[in-house]
Amino acid sequence: MNQKKIKSTLFEVFAIVFSITISFYIQEKLNDFEKEQFKNETLAGVQNDLKTDKAFFLMTLDFLYNRVQFAQNIQNGKISQEGLNSLLLTWDFGGQNPNFKSLISTGALEFVENKALSSELNYYYENSYGVLDRVGDMYVNLFYKFSDYMMLHYPIESMPEISKEKKNDFYFAPYRFSPKELSSALNDFRFKNYVFDLKRIIYANIKFYEEAIVRIEKLEELIKVELSL
Repeated sequence: MNQKKIKSTLFEVFAIVFSITISFYIQEKLNDFEKEQFKNETLAGVQNDLKTDKAFFLMTLDFLYNRVQFAQNIQNGKISQEGLNSLLLTWDFGGQNPNFKSLISTGALEFVENKALSSELNYYYENSYGVLDRVGDMYVNLFYKFSDYMMLHYPIESMPEISKEKKNDFYFAPYRFSPKELSSALNDFRFKNYVFDLKRIIYANIKFYEEAIVRIEKLEELIKVELSL
């Protein structure tokens, strides 16, 4: 093979290798660009999830603080139908995290430039969510025990009539206990212990929801900065 032929062959090989290298490089950049775009889109989705969480958590705090007040009224010797019916309801944790799951499952979280944001996201969704869920379970379990005790020891005198035609302004039909029975409950140490325990666990829920709202507000600022980069 003459020298000219060798040079031509080497050039062709070089051109093929170069073409393949460039092709891989471009594909890698395209993949990076697509993941960057997906990261931004998913973070925008996380923003919406956080907004939903915050609205739900603020509403939750209103309900829970009211229940603490009803428990304190009983602690201070005052009992009411409304207060007791409020304590005979529970509250489940309802966080929204589909977009964070997408960030994790697609690997897009690795493209978050601010590592403080990655850390806060992981803490909020893995730690705060877990705590809220567990403390919520404690509340639900205590509620069932209290409800069982009330059903066994305090007869329900009446409940509102419900029909398809009648539009009631409640979701959970309230019980009406005998006023005499309610008065006697203030001398029932088991009843009062349940109420005090409910006050304790409801307040623990409140503190963790308040902490979660602070973390949401921090995340909202960090995401806003990340999306502006």
